[in-house]
Amino acid sequence: GAAMVTADAANRMVTSFDAQFGGPLLPLPSGGLVRFADKRASLLSDARCGAKRTNLSAPGCAAAAAHPLSSRTSTQDNIHHSNHVANPMAVMKAAPGVQMFAGTSPLASCAVTFSILCWNLLAPPYKRMSGGGRESEHDWEARVHAQIETVGDADADVVALQEFWCANPKNVDMWQEFAAKHGYTMFISRRTNSKADGCCVLIRQASPNSKSPRRIELRNLDGIDPEDSTSPGLATLSYNDWGDRIVQLVGLTVDGAPSFTPRELQPSLLCLAQPQATLPPRLSTKSFFLWVTLLHTHLTFPHPSLHDGPMRLHQARKLAECVRRVRAAGTPAIVCGDLNGDHDDPAVTELLRRGGMRPMPNAADEAWASHVAHNGRVMACDMALTSGDCAVESWRLGGTEAELLARRSLSDHRPLHITVSVGG
Repeated sequence: GAAMVTADAANRMVTSFDAQFGGPLLPLPSGGLVRFADKRASLLSDARCGAKRTNLSAPGCAAAAAHPLSSRTSTQDNIHHSNHVANPMAVMKAAPGVQMFAGTSPLASCAVTFSILCWNLLAPPYKRMSGGGRESEHDWEARVHAQIETVGDADADVVALQEFWCANPKNVDMWQEFAAKHGYTMFISRRTNSKADGCCVLIRQASPNSKSPRRIELRNLDGIDPEDSTSPGLATLSYNDWGDRIVQLVGLTVDGAPSFTPRELQPSLLCLAQPQATLPPRLSTKSFFLWVTLLHTHLTFPHPSLHDGPMRLHQARKLAECVRRVRAAGTPAIVCGDLNGDHDDPAVTELLRRGGMRPMPNAADEAWASHVAHNGRVMACDMALTSGDCAVESWRLGGTEAELLARRSLSDHRPLHITVSVGG
């Protein structure tokens, strides 16, 4: 039956498993909420928790650099640098008066959708010019301005950018200005060993000019001491190999407004229904939040060498391990980014199999092209994979294949527009 619990009792429901990732990735202590699939989850039914809920109050820019063993923070020009490697499993503790529902009966109408734009920008230091040299040595700003305009026109709730030029302050400032104007919070994670590029995620938490009614908030990722992190909701993990690649983990809550008061949810979901007085004005009394963890990455390109194939398999296995640990905490997972391989690629196949992930609908059955590599190879490598109570409802590529093949597009990758459904 239902049980009323105090904040202390609710906090004790959060458990730590003290597990670690094996292999050369990084030690990642595990932890998370009591698994709702467990019969003991009924204890959470109609429970009220007084623990603190963490929000990021305003759009800003936080830059996180992956480091396998150390944690330190510094602040310069409102950009926060946090060298921290954390575990992917996440916990969001409810605010006073929050009602927590857990059960075993699925309700399809609890599903909510949000949009993601995923795009490899082709960083100016990597763009080869017809007259020789790289774009970073010439006028690179015009292309970046056009890319920013394209991202703005997409009006996505979440933007995931690969080959983001972290090493150039002016490039960062241009994107920072865009983020502040459009209500995005911006997270930058630079590749290891001082590589020029990295991954960047923009989360739109509020924007009066947006056409989307969706509200997305950040939640703390489990395993990060708040005193050690200037970026609540973000962890940057290094694959710790010679590819210097990273993966960003972002903990999200996505709001929904069903026409009923939810009573039961699928085992892997937690629904939070707050009193009207504590909600933002545009959310109704029926509003609730669903959790999802985004894993954003850019895998190594499969060069014809003896090293890249095994390294890509290593990256896929470690990424799959992250997904499994996220799922063990009862949270749906989305992997998106440039995987540098199609669905038949050994590394992508390994990720799908080991991570228990699903490809985008029809993506494995149809011919499509999202990238023309530096060696002329045409690839379908920009994708989103899902696991748990979330799925890609629809997807499309921006631009045209003809423009891509003629190298007349803004990048050597086409932007991927995704609609994701969570719950139900």
